[in-house]
Amino acid sequence: MKKIIMLKKVFLLSKQSGFVILFAMIISTIILILGSGIFSIAYKEALLQTGGTDTLNALYAADAGMECAFYLDSAVLPAVYDCNAGTATATGVGSIFSAINANPPTAGNPVSVDFRLKYPNKTCSHITVSRILKPLPAPHIETKIYSQGYNICDGTAPEINNPNLVERVLEATY
Repeated sequence: MKKIIMLKKVFLLSKQSGFVILFAMIISTIILILGSGIFSIAYKEALLQTGGTDTLNALYAADAGMECAFYLDSAVLPAVYDCNAGTATATGVGSIFSAINANPPTAGNPVSVDFRLKYPNKTCSHITVSRILKPLPAPHIETKIYSQGYNICDGTAPEINNPNLVERVLEATY
């Protein structure tokens, strides 16, 4: 008779331990769901921060290119070829520096110069300076500067296959 009573006690204990396992699984599932939600929010915040940084880097590259073009346009004989910002590379015909300042446009013959700048932080900019002679109301030369800045570059060219590439453009006319 003692053996039967012991079997009943073992049977009752196994029913209670099954409830504890179920309770532990429910609690751990709730904690897992909360943890994954917090991780998802933190991941999205990190992506937003990276996007903001990439945008600013591209904007700063475009601005540096614009300032370099202003400097080269105003200098009589530019002595600093890199504008103290990055290394300049001509992409069009002729020298950057002689074409911007030394070749004034004539009627029907606009002057346009392209050049690129690369910067130490792996950003770059592509700048186009064009001048055209406007006859009316009084003959004057109109200068347009178009500066494209990129956040990820391989030398002076943007990495066009990179999904994180950001381009920002500044334009000035005077």
